[in-house]
Amino acid sequence: MEHAIEFSVDPAIALVRTLGRAEVDGWRRYHDELLADARYVPGMPMLVDHSGLDATRLTADQVRAIADVVASYEERLHHGPRAIVAPGPLRFGFGRMAQQRMDPAHTWTAVFEHRADAERWLKERTPQAG
Repeated sequence: MEHAIEFSVDPAIALVRTLGRAEVDGWRRYHDELLADARYVPGMPMLVDHSGLDATRLTADQVRAIADVVASYEERLHHGPRAIVAPGPLRFGFGRMAQQRMDPAHTWTAVFEHRADAERWLKERTPQAG
């Protein structure tokens, strides 16, 4: 699994894009890289776009393991708002399953099939600079 991390300035948002075949260690790698990046501020909003991710080989146990990996980073991420783009029934279903495991109250994450909807939701929860 590959990933790309970018940062916008106004508003300050971390954008993570995943590509290729989904794997549990891929989530570890992108969280480690995100937290090591000097531009990342704990609690900053995130847009995680899985549009390029192949999730067809994931099992329910692997989805739970991915949610556990993400949950293990939450103390360091500080629960900033997170919009997850997961188009199509399979990715969307896996996204909702992971959301239930890591944020059962849905207080800081939301899963969307369309990026425009995710961006709109995140914008409503993101303070604008200056």
